[in-house]
Amino acid sequence: MNKLILAPIKKIIVDTNLRSPGWKKKVEELKPSIKALGLQQPILVIPLQKKGPKGETFELIYGSRRLEACKQLKHTTIKALVGSEKMSRKEKLLAKLAENDDRKDLTAIEQAEAYKQVIDECKLNARELSKAIGRTDGFVSQRLALLKLTSAVQTALQKETITPTHARELARFKDPKQQDKHLKKAKETENASDFKAAVDTALNKKRDKTKPHKGRPEKKEKETKSSRQSEDEIEAGVSRMEKQLKAAVKAKNEIHKAHLQGIVRGISWAVGTTGATLPNLYTD
Repeated sequence: MNKLILAPIKKIIVDTNLRSPGWKKKVEELKPSIKALGLQQPILVIPLQKKGPKGETFELIYGSRRLEACKQLKHTTIKALVGSEKMSRKEKLLAKLAENDDRKDLTAIEQAEAYKQVIDECKLNARELSKAIGRTDGFVSQRLALLKLTSAVQTALQKETITPTHARELARFKDPKQQDKHLKKAKETENASDFKAAVDTALNKKRDKTKPHKGRPEKKEKETKSSRQSEDEIEAGVSRMEKQLKAAVKAKNEIHKAHLQGIVRGISWAVGTTGATLPNLYTD
């Protein structure tokens, strides 16, 4: 169990900090409560293996904001839990990350940057990191994906003018220019579900423009086949009329003969451009 001490602030060495460069601005939020009530939550330090001539020195593991606030309030000591001096570099980084990760004021981009730093330095993958800090694989992966967004979108996330959900929808646009183009819409659309619907519509329109119209050649082929079938039917019908006309001529049935010749003339006029071959039925 870690022991609690009052550590001399001058003896605490700050190594790697997992917060963005602007984190010190939030120190001002802590100062009033520390001044009125004292430090409620101790920081975590570990003793350095080499003790200086003026006493033991410590390395800060987490609690950067609290330490900075106490410094600015001119405190000489700070409540600190003392961890094992045998902590590895990986254990230190994971401890820093786990403590910072629970803070409500940490932006999505700050989380993502901290995750990437630990993954790179500790040679972990997203699944291993998620287990170490008690997050789901999906949450860690989604945060890391935010770092692939354009700088404009990341800035909007930092300023919290869009939510991480809006940012994930923007990430569906693979073209950075499209991400920036739809960023304004994301800022204007407060409801994430409504923005998702807008992204769906934009992506579907884009697919429709680029998708080849595969149905058109098939339709043309069907029309050609239908035309050929119609020509065959016409020629077969005319052939039947030819036989009937010859029979009428042979029987000297002038009325039937004239009727059939009229039908053939009408067919000839109607299908003259189809290419169908019509027999000559106008001679006795």
